[in-house]
Amino acid sequence: MMAPTPPTVDPNAQLYRFKLAKLIRDHIPQRMEREDVVLSYRTLEAAAYRAALQAKFEEEVREVDQAEQAPEILEELADVCELIHAYARAHGLSMDQVEERRQTKRALMGGFERQLYGEYVQLTAQNPKLGYYKNRPDHYAQLPLE
Repeated sequence: MMAPTPPTVDPNAQLYRFKLAKLIRDHIPQRMEREDVVLSYRTLEAAAYRAALQAKFEEEVREVDQAEQAPEILEELADVCELIHAYARAHGLSMDQVEERRQTKRALMGGFERQLYGEYVQLTAQNPKLGYYKNRPDHYAQLPLE
């Protein structure tokens, strides 16, 4: 853990401490120091970094969802894009590879412009895709037939 450098403050001033417990951008320590804010932080090992990326990604996606105006949405989408870049690097992938796969999937399955929403799928026991759905109950809950 990096030892925070305390700013010169009035020794009688009341102090406040707030929990962060999240991944922060690389320039935040210097920014906080310039703003006379003490920041306690550490460098994560690979596995902990990937877990922190996942948590940060979930946080930022929630913030995109909660944003209401275009400028705020733009800010949050920029954060999500930065996390996608970091996620790719953390897994040894380049953004060129990600973009190539995105284009391939788009060519095969399309994008999301038509705003389609799948309600359910129904297939027979003989269908080879049955195992795909049955083996992923956390993604595809089996429904009763009506």
